[in-house]
Amino acid sequence: MSSTSIFGFFVISNATKEVVARGNGANSHFLCFDTVISSVSRDSVAIPVRVRKWVPPSFKIPSPEAVVLLFGHLCAPPNVSDSNPLFINASKVKVVPGDPNSDNYQDCLPNYCYPTG
Repeated sequence: MSSTSIFGFFVISNATKEVVARGNGANSHFLCFDTVISSVSRDSVAIPVRVRKWVPPSFKIPSPEAVVLLFGHLCAPPNVSDSNPLFINASKVKVVPGDPNSDNYQDCLPNYCYPTG
């Protein structure tokens, strides 16, 4: 499996909060969501990605279609597909403020590229 660091803006899809039991009886909480990485080729292929980030128990799941600024470790399996996506173990995820369902959400977003699936 290949890996590298990644930084950028991403759109959240299928966000969940997963609780994982640790060996000492405590639980770890993770924000997990799907997103895509868009290629810069003229075909503009959307490559599926699954993201995981440790969060405190009180963390609220962001709205669907929210944009996040993310920094993490990207891992690539040998055969990427919808059922075997790239994986990002994120160290930082910051949700861009605003309501993704409002008509003016685009005005809240930074002037950067953020891929959509």
